[in-house]
This record gives sequence, C-alpha cells and structure tokens, in this order.
Amino acid sequence: MLSEYEILEELNAITDDMAFDSEDGGDSDAEDCTTNANNSLSQPVWHLSTRSSGSSMAEAEVQVPNVSNIEQTNSNIPSTSQDIHNDLELLEDIMSSSDEEMDDSDKDKDYVPTQQQQLLVDLDEVNDLPIDVNIFLNNDDLENELLNVEADNISNPNISGENELINLDVDNVSNPNMSGEFNFVKSGFPPKKFKKVRFREEQGPVDKNVYKMPPIEIFKLMIGPIFQTIVQQTNLYAQQKNVNINTSIEEIKAFIGILIFMGYHSLPSIRLYWSNDPNFFCERVAKIMPVKRFLKILRLIHLNDNSQMPSRNSLDFDKLYKIRPMITHLKDIYQSVYRPSRYLAVDESMVAYKGRSTMKQYMPMKPIKRGFKIWALADSYSGFLLNLDIYTGKKSNGIPEVNKKYYPKHLMKNDGKYTSGDIEYAQSEDIGIMRWKDRGSKPVTLVSNMHNSSDTSTVLRKNGKGERIQVKCPTGISDYNKYMGGVDKFDQYMSPYSISQKSRKWWIKLFYYMVDTAIVNSYILYKESCNKNKKKYITHLEFRSRLTDELIGNFSCRKKNTSSPHEQRYKKKQKLSIAHDFTAGVNHMPKFIDKYRRCKMCSTKAKEKRSNMICSTCDITLCKQCFVPYHKPT
Repeated sequence: MLSEYEILEELNAITDDMAFDSEDGGDSDAEDCTTNANNSLSQPVWHLSTRSSGSSMAEAEVQVPNVSNIEQTNSNIPSTSQDIHNDLELLEDIMSSSDEEMDDSDKDKDYVPTQQQQLLVDLDEVNDLPIDVNIFLNNDDLENELLNVEADNISNPNISGENELINLDVDNVSNPNMSGEFNFVKSGFPPKKFKKVRFREEQGPVDKNVYKMPPIEIFKLMIGPIFQTIVQQTNLYAQQKNVNINTSIEEIKAFIGILIFMGYHSLPSIRLYWSNDPNFFCERVAKIMPVKRFLKILRLIHLNDNSQMPSRNSLDFDKLYKIRPMITHLKDIYQSVYRPSRYLAVDESMVAYKGRSTMKQYMPMKPIKRGFKIWALADSYSGFLLNLDIYTGKKSNGIPEVNKKYYPKHLMKNDGKYTSGDIEYAQSEDIGIMRWKDRGSKPVTLVSNMHNSSDTSTVLRKNGKGERIQVKCPTGISDYNKYMGGVDKFDQYMSPYSISQKSRKWWIKLFYYMVDTAIVNSYILYKESCNKNKKKYITHLEFRSRLTDELIGNFSCRKKNTSSPHEQRYKKKQKLSIAHDFTAGVNHMPKFIDKYRRCKMCSTKAKEKRSNMICSTCDITLCKQCFVPYHKPT
C-alpha cells in the first residue's frame, strides 16, 4: 500500500492528456470500476459523474485519500518545492467541486452532445446577445420550439455541428424589455384596450344654468371662500407686524376689482393711476381708495399664517406654503364645476418673474424666458383649466428621467436619412411609435396607445410655388396637432388682460396668476353654458368689465369728495389764503425757528421745499419767495 506522500507524487506525474484520455499512459477503462480490496473502507468515496459516448450518465466510484490527513502528513515532511503544497490545495478543491464544475465533456473526443446541449454551447459563443435565452431554455418541448423560431432572427440549425447552429444578425433583432413587455415589429394594428373604451361623458358646465348668473356669482363659485381667507390672514399678518390695517371682505373685493381694471386699462406704474398729471390720472381708481391704502393692502396681503410655516429642514416643508390654500381650493373646484371633453392637453405655462427664487426657471425657447414653470392640464376644445402643478425644482426622491432603452432603433432610420414626407412606424401590442418628417430639420416622433401606427391621413402644406397641397401624415401625429392646443388656448384668454403687476415678492406673482385662472375659467364656464343653451354671449373684455363693476360696487374708503387730488390741493391753498384776515392793523411778520419745515404753499411730494421761517401771526411755515404772495389779498 502506498503512503499518502507517494500518492501525491503519483498524482503530480499525471499529465493533462493522461487525465482526459485514460488510454494515454494510464490504466484501462475496465479497471476504473474495480475496487482495491486492500484499501480501507473508511476512506471517503468520490462519486464522479462521467459521460459515455451517448447522452446517458454513468457513475464511477473513485477512492480518494483523506485530505485532512494529507495536510497533517505534509506538515511533517520537509519539502524543497512549493508544488507539493499547491497539489494539496488542488486536491482539496477537487474534493469540494460539484459534478457540474468537473464537466469535461468538451474535451472528450467520443462525446456527442444533445441538441439542447449544443444550443447552450453555441449561445455562449455569441457576445452581447440581445435576446433572452430563457425563452428557449425554459421550454419543455425544446425540439419543437426550435422549429418554430422566426427565420428572420435565427437561421435553420446545422445538426452536423460543422457550422454555427444559430446565426444572429444583431442589427435585425429587437431589444425588448427583459421582462417581455415590449417586442416592436415593423407593422401596425388597432390597439385592443383602446377599442374597449367608450367615452359617453357630456362636455360642459355641471350647472347648465350658469349663463343666467352675473359674472360676480360665477367668479364667487370659483374663488368664494378665498375672500375670507385673505381677510383673516392679512389682518393676522398686520397684527404680527404691529401694523393697523383692519381690512374687510368688501375692501378685498374692491382691491381685486382694481387689479382687474388695471389689467385691461394698463399704465407703466401703479402710482400713475393717482397721478396729478391729467394724462395719467384715473378717476375710476382714485375714487375707490387712496394710493397709500392700496399699496398698504398690497404690502400686507397674505393667504397663510407665517408662524405655522414648517422649517426648511422639516419633512413637511412646502415651498408654496404662502399660497398653498388658494392652490388647493382652485384645483378642487375646477374639476368639480366642469366636465371636460374626451381630448385633454398637458403643457407648460410660464409666469414671468426676474427676482430671486429657487423655483425660477430659465427656458430660452419660450416667449417668457425667466419665471415659474407651471404644468397645466386643459380641455382641448374649450381651454378650461382643469389642473395645475407649479414646478418647485427637482425632487431628491423623484422619478428618474425616462431614457430610450426600449426605443426600437433597429426598425427606424437615423434622423439624417429622412426626407420631407417620410413616415416610419413600429408597434408592440398597444404601444405604437410613429415618425414623420415635416418641414423641420428633424423628424417628429410620437408614442401612442390609441392609434394604429400604420394609419395615415392627409394634411395641407405649401410647396415651393406657394401652392397648398395634401401631404400624407401618420394619423396619430395629425390628431396630436389637432388637440394639443388646450393650454395654449387658455393662455390666449389670459395674456391680453392679465392682472399681473411688477413685484419683488415671488408668491404675489403666483397670486396674480391664480386670480387670472379663476377669471378665465369663469368666462369659459359662462361661454360654454351659453353655447349649450344657444344663447348669445358677451366678449371676454366685457365680462371682465362687468366683473370689475360688481366687485367694486359702491365701495369707497375715501371721504365724501368728488374732486381730484389736484383740485383738492388747490382748494386747500385757496382756503388758507382766504381764511386769514388781511385788514389793516394786522401785522404778518416773518419769524425764524430752529427747525426746518415744509413750505405750506410751494412744497409738493414730487419736489419738496423746506424753510425755517414762519409767519408770527399765522404760524405757518413759508419760504422767502412765498411769504408775500401768500399774504397778498385775493
């Protein structure tokens, strides 16, 4: 019996060829199945799965010495080479290896693989295979499935094994989602899910008698509870700032009425409506309240309690906290008073603002390049605003941008290869992709789940001679161009008469926008109600004019006076002159004081004039130029 050290030397002498072919310098195959009677039965037995020339398996028992004993023996035997220690580690790896790891069928000259095994070998040789191999391997009846593989992607197998079994043209194989969601093909068919949907909702106002209501009642339907919120929060904020304002609902209505008036009767500055210059002075505004009162309300107006605002480090922090009550109310009421049509449009709307704000966006391709970006949902037929979302910046846990991972590049031409009028399409179940080269530099790409991607329609375009001709266009893109303008229609209503004014406060600009949305939606609601009942409707400008009159009403916080501020100042000076007795014996002598005060006659707010001279009799401050004219009898 050989010692364990001698066994290691014998194993080390076996070459690779001898290991793979037992006839080369080794024993015969017949002796592989015999056991040595002298070997101890306590030795561990290794069951090695070896292949015969066919597909059947045969197990042979091989006696292997105990590795742990070998390591112990090796530690006591002096060695002049590291190879023996490496052989010990190799033998231990062999003992721990599984049958699959010791599969040497690829080195066996007599081994003939089965069809499934050959498929596995050939698929491993294909680099970056763009198809899911499991769709072949998880099939119980693999041989039948291989015969049904599409000839465009997989060629007929060569059973002889001389050539590759599968020839894949990577450019012509789709790149589906590995979960099997998308499998685009160069054909179109009607979407199944969309066919099952039937839209039967009647478009228009929920209340069909809106046309009978005056503009202020429709406006209250939109913004009614907000009046009370503004009054409460404005008085609270003034109290927190130790300022007395004591406003009321009637005054806030008049304030908003003035803003609406300024929208269609615009001047460069708010103060010009109260100007002394008759070219700018607006009696309609000046009669309602003084400029100081209007600016005071504008400075203190609020919609939420600042003392309850969450801190910036809080999870509940809201960048739109100052205007959140108004946003929430309007979003709820818009969807409850109007039933939209089948076609809706989602688009961006910009609110101009050039001040400092983390929410401000720069969009160079928009007419309004700097400001707040608002995602708006509107009815494509009427332009009624149904929902809105003010963009406050990228969320830390937001949804990542969608990439073109599943876009079927292999079925579409490159952008540079399109000529005017070219159409390309692909479809995967209900998802269709359409491309069309119009007059622009790049083709238009559209994804739809409601169109047959191969359907086409005609649109009118001008040729080189200026003649209008019919051009083929995918039906999906044609429908998109027809119904995409819902938000643009809403903006067309709002932009000519917007109440927005210059402001450094970011949330005031959004407050103006919210009031504008309520006014525009009120008019669209009224107009749609008139159309439903076949009644004649007034224009948008006339609607705003009537709303202004109804909001202001008879309110005025001025003292009863019908004259302009310029006339009041002139009459005041005239009164002062007439009030004094200029009869003989009364001496009006100048007297100098330590403090400079405004001249009663010539000093104005625009050009202030101060003097330290007063009249000893009248006790009125006057400058040298005005002293004699002021006391001259009229």
